[in-house]
Amino acid sequence: MGVGAILSSLLVTFAPAPTHLVYAFLLVLTLVEVGVIWLMQETVSRRLGVLASLDPRVTISLSARRMFCFLIPFAVALWMLDGFFLSLVPSVVARATGSQ
Repeated sequence: MGVGAILSSLLVTFAPAPTHLVYAFLLVLTLVEVGVIWLMQETVSRRLGVLASLDPRVTISLSARRMFCFLIPFAVALWMLDGFFLSLVPSVVARATGSQ
């Protein structure tokens, strides 16, 4: 997320047509990702029936559950702190650099 914020701010500051170029870049990146996903092999076996195939099943192995449950609060707190930080960065950078 930090790299994306830096790259988009560089595009907005130095590239022509900043309000359109960021979205064009994201569109190209999305199309590349769709192409890569299209070429990937499926890792799950098919289940019979329409409704059965729509039922997601996510499991965590027994050996990893304890550590997973221990780390979830830290991961959530890190995402919250990162989102808070990134919400404040534009105003801090604008004041520090005088950039509009």
